[in-house]
Amino acid sequence: MSTMIATSIEQVMTPRLASSIFDQTGWQAFVNRHPDATAYHAWEWQHVFEKTFGWNSYYLIAEKGGEISGVLPLIWQRNWPGTSVLASMPHLKGGGILADTLEAAECLLAEAKQLALRLKTDSLELRHASRLEPCTAWPARTDKVTFILGLERDEEKMLKVLDKKTRNMVRKSMSHNMAVEFDTEGCLEEFYGIFCRNMRELGSPAYSKQLFNEIRNAMPKNTHICLVRHQGKVIAGALLFGFRRTIEAIWASSLYKYLDLKPNMFMYWQMFRFASEHGYDSFDFGRCSIDSGTFRFKKQWGAQEMPLYWHQWRPDGAAISQPKAASSTYRLASWIWQRTPLLITNAMGPHLIKRLEGI
Repeated sequence: MSTMIATSIEQVMTPRLASSIFDQTGWQAFVNRHPDATAYHAWEWQHVFEKTFGWNSYYLIAEKGGEISGVLPLIWQRNWPGTSVLASMPHLKGGGILADTLEAAECLLAEAKQLALRLKTDSLELRHASRLEPCTAWPARTDKVTFILGLERDEEKMLKVLDKKTRNMVRKSMSHNMAVEFDTEGCLEEFYGIFCRNMRELGSPAYSKQLFNEIRNAMPKNTHICLVRHQGKVIAGALLFGFRRTIEAIWASSLYKYLDLKPNMFMYWQMFRFASEHGYDSFDFGRCSIDSGTFRFKKQWGAQEMPLYWHQWRPDGAAISQPKAASSTYRLASWIWQRTPLLITNAMGPHLIKRLEGI
């Protein structure tokens, strides 16, 4: 009888909080073998958020019979004024529940809701690439998408896949004497300079350089930086992150004054070539808002549009506010930011962006 009871107890699905060192190997092994894992389920992201933003991480594990059946990385994002979100994963396009079974997913979800209650967060947000069970009853933001482009090993074949208009723009961009480089010495510093200036021109605060530095330090084999030069000056750049057979351009920027040279067309074409040469089968353009200028730029490459679902739950039962057009206050703030000296926006941006929700 005692043996039967012990066996029954052992087979119950139970959640627990991962410990920083002891569980790393098991967590990463589960992520590596799971077909639906994303780059954002990697163990190292918690250190990136903790070191960059000072946010606590809560990595949940669901176990059955001593074996990991599911994982859920959560970051406690503290905003202002006095608000917070428990998210998987903030400032990234994915994360969310990764589980072998519906039972494991439900176990993780229940534990995440209890954690949100204990932390007294305003909401719980799980970012998925589908309407994942058991979150289908939750409201979900669906204003973000990504685009995935299949890559060819043969450059001419890859060029012919593009429609005539896009192909001509790529060829035109290659006539402007621009040069590309990847992972050269000092590339992070130069990329960050482009990124900050571009974000200021868009009227948005920029991340700190520490974020990109922490990503490179934590996952150096997966991270690459692309730079485009014209007459020796960096005019565009991107941070790429590879996972399995896909590489993603998580952040990309170019200088507005050089747009007539079509540096973005040139840079993305060169990133396709780089990805193909390094054994990747597909290129992920990264998230963007539907019908935005970035959306239209990415769509022109003929890539497959993939919806993103950001499932949300509030402990107080209140309705989740859906994205709306930018308010007049937001437009005014953006207009002022665009006209603020770069030295000031560079200093203030990292402090502001860590307090903004839903990015």
